[in-house]
Amino acid sequence: ERGDDDEEDEGVEAEYDAVLHADLTTDTTGGSRQKDKLEARSIDAYWLQREIKKFMNDPLASQKKADEILEILKSASDDRDCENKLVLQLGMDQFSFIKLLFKNRWTVLYCTLLAKAETQEDRAVLEE
Repeated sequence: ERGDDDEEDEGVEAEYDAVLHADLTTDTTGGSRQKDKLEARSIDAYWLQREIKKFMNDPLASQKKADEILEILKSASDDRDCENKLVLQLGMDQFSFIKLLFKNRWTVLYCTLLAKAETQEDRAVLEE
């Protein structure tokens, strides 16, 4: 008889439907985020490819991945879109690199594009 009462006291199973979002724009530690700040001087035409080679062994694959990431940095419609596309492209195991890219999105993008510009006219277009 006691077993029947236990089943009635259990209640209804709760449903929880949510999406996990990582907000890479805020500092929750209260400390300085200078370690995440990249110096523009350190970024050349191949910086992104060198960083990717640290976790990808194939040079051709890392070059392709660098081009894909550069396109994400360039074309993402907003911060959330950029963040999501970077996670999909690189995977969660590269979260610290994604965070670095995300926090320095415009620096990485424009320094790389400037370094890759072949003519003075190409540079002038980017600088506008």
